[in-house]
Amino acid sequence: MSIKACVDEPIPGALTYRHSVTVRGFAFSTNAARTVTKVSVFLDGRAVGSTISFFDRPDVRAAFDSADPASGFEVLCDLDIEPPDDSAQLEVVAHDSAGTVTQIGRIPIRVAATDYRSVDYGGLINRSRIERWTRDRIYGNGPPSPRPSLGCLALIKRYVRRGDELLDVGCGIGAYAEPLIDYGVKWTGCEASELFCDRVTARGLQCARVAEDTLPFAAQSFDCSICIEVLEHIAQPDAFVAEIARVSRRAACFSVPNAELIPLMCPLGAIPWHLLESDHKSFFSRQSLLHLLSAEFAHVEVLEYAPLPIKSVDGLPLPCHLFAIASHA
Repeated sequence: MSIKACVDEPIPGALTYRHSVTVRGFAFSTNAARTVTKVSVFLDGRAVGSTISFFDRPDVRAAFDSADPASGFEVLCDLDIEPPDDSAQLEVVAHDSAGTVTQIGRIPIRVAATDYRSVDYGGLINRSRIERWTRDRIYGNGPPSPRPSLGCLALIKRYVRRGDELLDVGCGIGAYAEPLIDYGVKWTGCEASELFCDRVTARGLQCARVAEDTLPFAAQSFDCSICIEVLEHIAQPDAFVAEIARVSRRAACFSVPNAELIPLMCPLGAIPWHLLESDHKSFFSRQSLLHLLSAEFAHVEVLEYAPLPIKSVDGLPLPCHLFAIASHA
């Protein structure tokens, strides 16, 4: 074979995304009359990427006296592998100036279980989508979650009591209703969206429509209130918190996205996904949440919960949310 080559990455059996993989290596002709002009990558016989751009590999020149000064290559390949496939094989070939095509690698790969094209914002990696995304599509508003956060639910159960008459302020479509009813509380929701209210009442649950900043309940109507991922959507939350305090006899629990993640994740070059919500008007640190709630409640404690599956640059947890327990006594 007149071509010396090696595929450095991926190594055989490497785990890759379903939508892409980077192939790196070197290739040069040992025939002085020929040069390598192109490297192509195939996935089970289908072309998935190629390059005609080569670069210097000093390590290759040091190892081979005859190496071309520009022997290095890198190809970002579009795989487009559909579930349930969990394995595939890449074939890497080199083309030379005489028209000869030489296989330089055959690499089995493992395919990740998650298909990121089907998750939120997955259109960004869908290769059939060629349009440019504008700001209003990136910073959008998603629908309310139909499922409760298990971490938040555990904290709510810790601080409310069985038998409590509980108001779920900004309940969305009632994700916390059934789990808390099963726990033993008397649940009532309230929501500004008529559509969301209708979806809750269609399940036979109590849900009141909120108009403007006033909750439609008498003072001290409920033992406890919860306000889960709502305060960040309110530009001036002081009056809103005062209303929650007014209708709560004993206490209230609040959850908000943890804005302290922004500096913690900055060295990683990343931001918390949830902060892409365009309707977020207020951003809370522990201290600012404590200050807001202390104006209406006698005692406030703030906790962190729901750490991300990644760590800080120091290997420390990155808690995604803040949880506050605010009581009148």
